[in-house]
Amino acid sequence: MSLADEHLARLEPTYLEASRLSSDNARFVVVGMHPFMFLTGMPTHFNDQQGRPKAIETHIHLFSDHFAAATTGGWRLREAVEGLIDDRWLEVKPKWKPLRGTPVNYGYVWAREL
Repeated sequence: MSLADEHLARLEPTYLEASRLSSDNARFVVVGMHPFMFLTGMPTHFNDQQGRPKAIETHIHLFSDHFAAATTGGWRLREAVEGLIDDRWLEVKPKWKPLRGTPVNYGYVWAREL
């Protein structure tokens, strides 16, 4: 699942459904924007083709929220990675220079081992 959790009000249904659909020894990889980015004011709005403003519903989910939802769904954490804003990011997003060194994204690998 990529760049989706922040649009979900609750995480539990997603982890439960992933578990229901998965076979034994499955892996569930979740990649998203770090909640820090939304807490620092990352824009969650845009203008449509007619120039009208549109807002994207965004929910903050901390790692502990993912952990609770995943373990309820029978998943065990196998790997967790957090990316920081570095030179590679700043080549693409130079306006983020004041945020250098702060968390920007994450990746979790969950295992369903029965």
